Amino acid sequence: MVNNYLDFPVDLVVTWVDGNDKRWLEKKKQYINDLSLNEENRYRDLGIFQYWFQLVEKNLPWINHIFVITDNQTLPFEITNNKVIFINHSDYIDKKYLPTFNSNVIEMSLGQLEGLSEHFILSNDDMFFIKKTEKIDFFSINGNPKDIGVFNILQPTDSFTKIPFNNLVFLNKHFKKSNVIKRNFNKIFNTMYGLRNLQTLLTLPYGSITGFYEHHQPYAHLKSTFIKLQTEYPNMFAEQFTHRFRTSDDISQWLVREWNILSGHFDPKSPRDGKVITITSSKDLEELKAVLEKNKKIKTIVINDKEMNLSDFRKVKADLISIFNDWIRL
Repeated sequence: MVNNYLDFPVDLVVTWVDGNDKRWLEKKKQYINDLSLNEENRYRDLGIFQYWFQLVEKNLPWINHIFVITDNQTLPFEITNNKVIFINHSDYIDKKYLPTFNSNVIEMSLGQLEGLSEHFILSNDDMFFIKKTEKIDFFSINGNPKDIGVFNILQPTDSFTKIPFNNLVFLNKHFKKSNVIKRNFNKIFNTMYGLRNLQTLLTLPYGSITGFYEHHQPYAHLKSTFIKLQTEYPNMFAEQFTHRFRTSDDISQWLVREWNILSGHFDPKSPRDGKVITITSSKDLEELKAVLEKNKKIKTIVINDKEMNLSDFRKVKADLISIFNDWIRL
């Protein structure tokens, strides 16, 4: 068995906002002018973030530091884990770009976060580590991030889709797909990907990189890649940082992981150990309960709540809290 405790520290970063904070809401109101990519459900609190911390403590005991990034907000519950470090946006983002309400700005600035280790995992507050994990689940022995190097044909369906297109415009200027596949054939086509290899196969007639399989799960990252890209392409980053809210002209942290994939600085992982559960009503919570209670392979889940009326949201929130509270006690 591979030694799970590799000889480098791994930090965990999570971004969080209290969408009910009246002071924060008032500040947001002063700046917002486009709601198309900044809907209410991007900021509202499902009331289960406390379980995120409990699961990290239980299932990632090897984590070095836990950086909780907020906009000068405090959690509505007590944290006793001495690994937790609270970071305000002003601690690492240039003040001329603040306040920012844009997750892409907050995440793409991580190369400037003092004290963050070279190897780190980036999580959102809706991503939960539900099973025991090891460093080797996220990083290989040689320090490469574990990722899924599957190509895809990106299909524009909404305004958000333009963001990965923006990433692709940049990446296609710096990488030739045929060279990438030739140099990293066993990473681009890998048995761990299963049938998803067919997605890459279908992209072969196209000379350019047409997209990636984006597994919406916690991502393993190298801080040096953030620093490299910001240092070598400062104008692109500076333009991004002026976007106080998400826009269709954004770039995202997916660009950083995709740069690592195209550079060959990653090692393959299975796409079957993570799952997204989309919730539009309490009926969808049955899928969540089934994963928590019966599925032994899935190690991380994302709870993606879609737009719903206030009554449905309150019921979903209450049911979610009940499910997590009962399950964690088992």
